[in-house]
Formats: sequence, structure tokens, C-alpha cells
Amino acid sequence: MLQNYLTVALRNIANHKLYSFINIAGLAVALACAILIMLFVRDDLSYDKGVPGQEDLYRVQVTFNAPGRPPLSLASSMYPLGDAMKNEIGGVVEAMRLSIQRSAVKVGDRSFFEPIAVVDPNFFTMLGGKDYNQTLIDRVENADPRYNVDSRVLADRWKKAGDKALFKNIADLNTSELSDRFIQKDNELTLQSVYLSYDLVPASAARLGMRTCRLAFTMNDVFHWSTMKIERGIDYPYARSFTFSVQTSF
Repeated sequence: MLQNYLTVALRNIANHKLYSFINIAGLAVALACAILIMLFVRDDLSYDKGVPGQEDLYRVQVTFNAPGRPPLSLASSMYPLGDAMKNEIGGVVEAMRLSIQRSAVKVGDRSFFEPIAVVDPNFFTMLGGKDYNQTLIDRVENADPRYNVDSRVLADRWKKAGDKALFKNIADLNTSELSDRFIQKDNELTLQSVYLSYDLVPASAARLGMRTCRLAFTMNDVFHWSTMKIERGIDYPYARSFTFSVQTSF
């Protein structure tokens, strides 16, 4: 039966080419517009949602009022403004600047221009954000002390009357529900990658039978510090890696 329906549909398309084209093209355009609208709304609603404490995150905008011209608002500011805001405006904890600059880049004997993002050193530092520490409830609060467990299970759980403990009775093996007791400040500092390279001088490379020679070293997930002690696991980018490479041209 499905084959019959398909045959009839193909015959109708063949017999009414213009009408079929208008319907199919209209449906395709409508679907494309609906998908674009959905992606736009999704992107707009998710703006900065991945940043802890995003409700306290603001972007500085500067409005220029030139004589005889309408006001011009730009999402840019002068470089000293960040430090000035921290020093003179109460409640400003951190300020970070981002600038996209078109800079000259040289790789070997090739030179070209490339857009490069220049940021302050605190770009990968998150201050004041909060997150739910799943490790505390999985590995401490609900851990069974009869097995190999985190040291906090034996040291920090409630044992006797008078104890002031964050975690429940050590003898209680019931599963605790979600609680705001496990929401902690997540101050984090990371150094994600380091790249070092050395280009041999042409004379040294020529003695080795090469025109150019570059020795390079790359290290990922170099440093990680956080006030929230969680299980980092072995998933990217938590697997530290080292890469040595040699690039030559003859």
C-alpha cells in the first residue's frame, strides 16, 4: 500500500510540476526559517549561561556623543576603565578586557596577518560563582563507611551528640536527597595549554641538510586550582598530555 501511495505522489509531481515545485519550495523555506528562528532563540536564551554567577556578569558599553551627530553606542571601552571600576565602584569584584587585534604572524619564512584575541590574565579565572558539588553527596554524604571511601567520610560525618558536622550520621546508610548544603563557591584558575618552540638558525639547519627546522613542545591541562574539591575524572580536558614535534622543510 505504501508503494501505491508513493507511485501516486510521484505521478502527481510529474503531472503538476509547477504546482509541486511551489509547494515543495515553500515547505523547504518554511522549515529553514523555523530552524533558524529556533537556533536564534536558543542562542539568545543561553547567552553566558555557562558562566557561574552569570546573573552578576555585565558588559560595559560606551556611548559617544559627537557634536552634530546622533549618539554612537559601542561595546568597547578604554583600557584603564577595568581597574578604575574595581577601585571606585563598590561591588565590582573582577573586570576583564577582550580585544580582537589584527596582528602580523610569522611561521617559518611565511608572514601573514591573523585576528588574535588579547585578554587579561584573569580570563580563565571565575570568581564568586557557585556550583553543585556532586562529589560531596556521592562520595561523602551517601558513601558506605564499610568500604574504601574518602577520608572525609570518617572525619567529617556526624558521630555523636554535640558534633557540628556538614554530613549526616556515619551509621545512616539511607540515600540523602538533593540539598543546598552541597552548593559551594567555585573559584577556579586554570592554565589550559603551553606552547614553546625554537627555530634553528638557517646556518645550523643547512648543516643538517634542511632549509628550516623547528622544535616544538606542547602541554595541555598544565595547571588547575579550585576552591571546590571535586572529582575531575579522566575526560577531556583533564588528561594532561605532552607533545614534542619537529617541523622541517628541505
